[in-house]
Amino acid sequence: MNVLDATSSFSSGSNDPAAPSPGPVTLATIAQATGYSKNTVSLALRRSPRISERTRNQITATAKRLGYRRDIRLTLLMEHFRARRAQRSPETIAFLTTHPNRYGWKRDRHAHRLFNGAVSRAGELGFKVEDFWLAEPGMTAARMSQLLWTRSIAGVIVGPSPEGGEGSEPALAWDKFAAVTVGARPERAPLNWLSTDYVGALLEAGEQLRALGYRRPGLVLSPAQNDRAGLAWQAGYLLMLSHAFTSLELPIHWWQASSISPFRAWLAAHRPDCVLGLGPTAEQGLRQLGYSVPHDIGYVDLDLDPGDPGRSGIVHHAELIGAFAVDTVFKKIQSNTLGGSGSGWQSIIPGTWHGGDSTREQSA
Repeated sequence: MNVLDATSSFSSGSNDPAAPSPGPVTLATIAQATGYSKNTVSLALRRSPRISERTRNQITATAKRLGYRRDIRLTLLMEHFRARRAQRSPETIAFLTTHPNRYGWKRDRHAHRLFNGAVSRAGELGFKVEDFWLAEPGMTAARMSQLLWTRSIAGVIVGPSPEGGEGSEPALAWDKFAAVTVGARPERAPLNWLSTDYVGALLEAGEQLRALGYRRPGLVLSPAQNDRAGLAWQAGYLLMLSHAFTSLELPIHWWQASSISPFRAWLAAHRPDCVLGLGPTAEQGLRQLGYSVPHDIGYVDLDLDPGDPGRSGIVHHAELIGAFAVDTVFKKIQSNTLGGSGSGWQSIIPGTWHGGDSTREQSA
């Protein structure tokens, strides 16, 4: 019998549905007599403001005519259960960060947007996402595993690594967690891996540039940016050239923050008509060297901030990746599928081309 239905009272021999019942009077009895659901009856008898005054009065009057009496002990017990349920904190999903300082990941626009997407989706599922700093002084993978385990945290999202940071996933006790990584390609454990489509971004950019009439696009990025993507930027560029610019052999310029001179020499030697880079750094370098964008040379941002629609480039849907990461962890928790066993799969989320004012149609 449902607990709420066990609140019974007196009986009577009348066949009138509004008269005292011949058996125990329950919420189901009152619901049948009034035509309302048991939940509505329960709320009305507790004088809930969610039920209109007219309906409350109707249900209360019917309950009185049927001879319904509340069981005070059961009522108190149910109130205790409701209070406990209201106070219970939502289950936590850990978001692991490895940046050099506590909140360095918040200055990484991709990581920050990804985290926000995870937080939003987790809230819809009744979870919360909390960041944990693995690079904290004295912290080790073993200690972090124990910390999460002690706090009964089963779900883990491994966030993006900092530029120039460790490229592999941390060596946690993955067999204890439902985990997914949205950072570097996993190497030590077969974790599920979600990432943006680096190769697809370059292929899409190449098609767009060819349609605009560009013939000599060149890629500029740092070795750390390439390493962080598992060399996918470099691979994507080579594929872009082979697909859209078959006769072009234009080497990547490996950006050096310490000096603009190598960039100047690369531009003079290879004469690209459009530069592809990550973020505004290479475009700023072009302007520093006296180039007018897009009149002298075009620029494509392969990691375009959706809040800065001025440049042409690829917008990566970091929020969607974060939401998908939470969905993956949620399903793993439901099925008790823990990391470190079986084969990890990869899922890539394609970006979207945005045509801005840093490229223009080329004259024939």
